[in-house]
Amino acid sequence: MTTFRFPIQIGDPARQRFENVEAWVDTGASYTLVPGCMLESLGHTPTHRRSCRPANGNIVEMGLCQVPLRIGEDTVMVSCVFGDNDSEALLGATALEELGLGVDPVNHTLVPIVLNLLGFSPEAHGY
Repeated sequence: MTTFRFPIQIGDPARQRFENVEAWVDTGASYTLVPGCMLESLGHTPTHRRSCRPANGNIVEMGLCQVPLRIGEDTVMVSCVFGDNDSEALLGATALEELGLGVDPVNHTLVPIVLNLLGFSPEAHGY
């Protein structure tokens, strides 16, 4: 698996201020993870907890909240894990899906993808 860093921006709850982050693109991670101190400095607090399995394999309860995440011109709300203050940021699979992006491992970049709605029948809905 190829790993690389990609620039993202994490915003405050009002989407007025954004911080630049070089995040590891990690399609093996469900959620995006950002150091907790950065999220707190932007005004975020954990709203719920989920069981997570970090690289060491242990299952731990971690805090999450919804944060504005921007890549290029697109900003979406994503579930974001509060990492340790010295954690490196990870861009997870759910954020990539929300942004309609896939991974180009050869060129170390993100690319637009067509999202699947295979259970949807356009004809039945007048499309």
